[in-house]
Amino acid sequence: MMTGERCEKISVQLHQRKFQGIQHNWRKILCHLFLIFCSALCGFIAYRFLFKFIRSNYLNQLKILTNQIQSSLDEGLTHNLLASQSLAETFNVYCPSYSNWPQCSIPRLDFMKLIRPLLLIGFLKDISIVPILYPNDTASSFEEYAFRMFEADKGYPKNYGVSSIGSVIYSLNTSKGFPGVKYHDTTGETSFSKFKIITPNFLCASCAVMCNLHSVHNRGIALDSIIDAFANGQRNVSTVTTFVQAFEDKSRPASANFYPIAPSQSSSILVGFVRVLQYWDEAFKKASPMSAQGIDFILSDSKSTYTFTITQGRKVSLKGEGDLHDVKFESYRLSYPPFCSDEYSAYTVIYYPNSAFFPRDIYLQPLVGSITIVLVLLLLELVFAVYSYYLERQLQ
Repeated sequence: MMTGERCEKISVQLHQRKFQGIQHNWRKILCHLFLIFCSALCGFIAYRFLFKFIRSNYLNQLKILTNQIQSSLDEGLTHNLLASQSLAETFNVYCPSYSNWPQCSIPRLDFMKLIRPLLLIGFLKDISIVPILYPNDTASSFEEYAFRMFEADKGYPKNYGVSSIGSVIYSLNTSKGFPGVKYHDTTGETSFSKFKIITPNFLCASCAVMCNLHSVHNRGIALDSIIDAFANGQRNVSTVTTFVQAFEDKSRPASANFYPIAPSQSSSILVGFVRVLQYWDEAFKKASPMSAQGIDFILSDSKSTYTFTITQGRKVSLKGEGDLHDVKFESYRLSYPPFCSDEYSAYTVIYYPNSAFFPRDIYLQPLVGSITIVLVLLLLELVFAVYSYYLERQLQ
C-alpha cells in the first residue's frame, strides 16, 4: 500500500512539473512575442519621428528660399518703380514746359543708352514714353510728327511704327478677345472710361509702337486712376495693371506699371506716362537663388491665377492658368501679404513644393533608420533569449 501511494504521489508530482514546464515555456514565448511587438512598435514610432524631423528640415529650407524670393520680388518691384520715376524726372527736365508736349523726343540711340541701365536693375522687359493726346487737337499733328521723326532718325528701322492699317495711331477693339481688331481712333472714346484721350506707345525699346494703350481695358483703367489721383493733387502716384497679355509675347503673363510725367515748369499738368512692362516668369527667375528648384509659384491678381514652376538651374516655366500645384503638398503651403497693391489690383504669391523639391530617398531615409532600430532591438532580444536558455540549462 505504501509503495502504491508513493508511486501515485510521484506520478502527480511529475504531472505537476510537466504542467509547470509547459506554463513556463508559454510565458517565455509570450514574453518574446511581446518584446518583438515592442521592437516593431518602436520601429514604427521611430519612422514617424524621423520622417517628421526630415520633413521639418525641408520645410525650413522651403521657408528660407521663399523668404529670399519674396524679398527679392519686393526689391525688384521697387526698382521698377524707381526706374519709371527716374525716366519721368528726366523727361520732366528735358521738356520742361507744357508747350514742349506731346512732341517731346530724343534720338533713338540716346534713348536706348538712357534706359539700358534701368532695364538691368529690376524685372523690366521694356520701358516706354506714352504722351497724352486729345482727339481733333493734338492727335493728328502728333501722328505726322512721330512718323516723320521715325523716318528721319537712322536709329529706327524702315517702316518703324507702321501697322497693318498704315502710318497712324491705332486703337484696339477687344470685344471679341485679345489682341483685338486695330482701327484708327479719332475720338478717344471707350466703354469703360470717362476720359476721351489717346495714349500711344511712342519711345520704347521693344513695344507695340503707336498703339493707344488707353483703348485696352486694364491698361486704360490703370491710366484713369493716375489721372484721377493727379487731379486730386497726388503727384508721385503709380499704378499697376492686372495681368496683361503683352503684345510682344502673348503666351507669357505680364504686368504693366505706369508713372505720371509732368513738366518741371508746369508740374500741375499731366502730359504723359512712363510705362514699364515685366514678364512674371522673368521676375521669378531673377528673384530666385540658384539653389531653388522644385517650387510652384501660384500668382494671382484680382481676376486671374497662373502657376509657374522652377526647376534645376533656375529655369522658370509657366505650368498654365489656374492653381495647378500638387494637392499632396497642400500642408506645405506658404503665403505672403499682397504686393503691387492699389485700388485696382493686388498681386499675391502662394508657394508650394513639388516632388522635385525633395530627394528621391526622402521616404527611404526614415525607413532605413527605423529598420536599424528594430534590428538592434531584435538582436538584443536574441541575446536575451540565448542567455536565458543557457542559464536554465545550468540550473537544471
